[in-house]
Amino acid sequence: MRRGLILLLTLASVASAASREAEWLAVLRKWRPQYFGKGSSVHGPVDYAALERQWLDAEKRAFGSEVYLTNERYYERIRRMLQPGDVVVFYRADDRAFNQTGWAIIRGGKVIYEIPGPIAN
Repeated sequence: MRRGLILLLTLASVASAASREAEWLAVLRKWRPQYFGKGSSVHGPVDYAALERQWLDAEKRAFGSEVYLTNERYYERIRRMLQPGDVVVFYRADDRAFNQTGWAIIRGGKVIYEIPGPIAN
C-alpha cells in the first residue's frame, strides 16, 4: 500500500510539473509564436538567485573584476524587477530561431523580460 501511495504521489508531481511547463510554453508561444514551435522546450522554475551566483562566479573567473562589476549591476536590475509570483524559466527555441536558449521572466501569464542565452547546437 505504501509503495502504491508513493508511486501515485510521484506520478502526480510529474504530471503537475509537465502541466506547468506546458503552460509556460504556451506563454512563450503567445509572446513569440514564430520561435516556439515543434522542438522548442521550457524548464523551470529556475532559482534566479542561484542562477545569478553561477553567472557572476563564471564571469569573474573568466574575465576578472571589471566585467564582473558591470554585469553585477545588470543582474541587480533584474533582481529588483522580480516580484512575488514571478516565474523564471529556461527555454530553448526551435530551429527557426537557431535553437536560441535563454531565460524568461513570466508574470501573470505574460513574458515581461528575456535574458538571452547562448545558441545551442
